[in-house]
Amino acid sequence: SDINIILGMDWMSAHHAKIDCFSRTVQLTHPSGKIVNVLTRVAKRQLYSLNANQENQTVILRDNGQWFIKQKEDKTSKEMLTHEYSTSGDTEYYGYSLTDEDGMRLNINTVKNEQEDTGVISVSLYGDYYHDSVSAEEVNDTYDVIYDAYQNDRRIEEILVNPIFDFVPSEVLFDYSTTKDEENGVDLDSSQKFAQMLGEQVDLNDSMSQQIEESFARVQDDVETSLAKQIVGRATAQGLTLYDNPTSINAADNYLLYGPYYDQIHLQTDWGTRTQIRNETGTSSSYSIELRSSIDYVSIHYLPDDNQIVVYENPKLPRFSDGIVKVTDEMKEDIERTIFAPIDQEIAIKDIQSTSYYQQYLADQNREATIDDVPKTR
Repeated sequence: SDINIILGMDWMSAHHAKIDCFSRTVQLTHPSGKIVNVLTRVAKRQLYSLNANQENQTVILRDNGQWFIKQKEDKTSKEMLTHEYSTSGDTEYYGYSLTDEDGMRLNINTVKNEQEDTGVISVSLYGDYYHDSVSAEEVNDTYDVIYDAYQNDRRIEEILVNPIFDFVPSEVLFDYSTTKDEENGVDLDSSQKFAQMLGEQVDLNDSMSQQIEESFARVQDDVETSLAKQIVGRATAQGLTLYDNPTSINAADNYLLYGPYYDQIHLQTDWGTRTQIRNETGTSSSYSIELRSSIDYVSIHYLPDDNQIVVYENPKLPRFSDGIVKVTDEMKEDIERTIFAPIDQEIAIKDIQSTSYYQQYLADQNREATIDDVPKTR
């Protein structure tokens, strides 16, 4: 039989179940009075237990698992917990996604093979990706953590301090909602260079200034608030679409995503996309440029606090670095010319590959720069 579980009349009566056989939907009423809609996309049913503590929850029953989705009424945050398995039944997949009130997103995914006692845990946070090979039992432990996070509305930093995520670098485990102190303050010089990439500044109207002040009030950083106004004003002058929440971005736009300690400029070009980022959310500042076409990719991250350049060249694994270069004084001009290139200035992958820091990267990889290192397209 394809029936996994039969819910008794007492249970369905207690939850005011309304079953629509034609649309394959079940409407249940939470003890608080909230409506929970269960949507089945296939004929086969899976086990689902209504948790009396969860409000505003939607459940999607699939032929190979279940999705649990929870969103606040004001849509300031969204959580999703998933459990799926292969048709052969030997592999299970657990997933967790949290977009918090600040628009920051955490993704945790696991793969488990009980028969082989193997598993993989992966974490994506602030655009960075980390993973670790573990035992099947450790995957089970991870599921306990993400289940607890979903049930109890844990914050991102509460989740990632669990020892199961030791493979995630400690510097990304911070409370981004607290005030930054002097030691971890804004790199004003580099931030100004980033802002000046956008060209001339226009004065913001009172409404936009007030919106930024209210949005940034939680970080209590006058310097950062002032920078935000400057960056938004310059982006407005350039006609960029403004976003303060990454979940609402239209990737086809030329846009500025701005927020406390983080700004992202994204441009469509004749040959692909160009993205420049200021990231001061962690204990170290980072400024980067990414150039991507249908066949070429390069991403350069400048870490002034560590005096390093990090190179990424694999578009399929864009968060696994290919090399790290120690910055010398001779490289500073090339850094400003490329990583802080004005947005109205055309820049191509070949421009990156002609720099002194990229040539040093090639040398560190024990290979010489040849004509083959120059991309066939921009």
